[in-house]
Amino acid sequence: MKIGVKIYKVKTSYILGNAAILVFPFLMTVVTFTEAESPANGELIGLLIFWLLATLPTLFLMGAKIEVASEYVRPYILWLPRAKINKSSVQKIEYGNLLFGGLGVGKGIKIYFDNGSVTKRISIGVDAYGEKVIEDVKKALQ
Repeated sequence: MKIGVKIYKVKTSYILGNAAILVFPFLMTVVTFTEAESPANGELIGLLIFWLLATLPTLFLMGAKIEVASEYVRPYILWLPRAKINKSSVQKIEYGNLLFGGLGVGKGIKIYFDNGSVTKRISIGVDAYGEKVIEDVKKALQ
């Protein structure tokens, strides 16, 4: 790890809260296999798709982290780095609802930055990372 670089991961309580959705495919699997007949191929494919849709958000959260240094911030998704946000490329930082109208995602910061010829936006949620991370990211980019 580099000197002066802090790495923050998504809070475990947030990951476990989102992993609770895995209860539904588990119950559907139990019901499907406890019926008298063997499940049809269509049912098995449906169960597989349901398991994938329920598991992907949990995997995204487990592999998400934010690297904060004095001059840049770099988010990671599925352990892969995204665009490095330098202090000089930041156009605007807003605090508020992450989605239009709130829609249950919560509050956080939206960072608008210049990435070559395109303006990009990255959101960092308070519920996922906590207030301290939000403050450190703001401090690094302002």
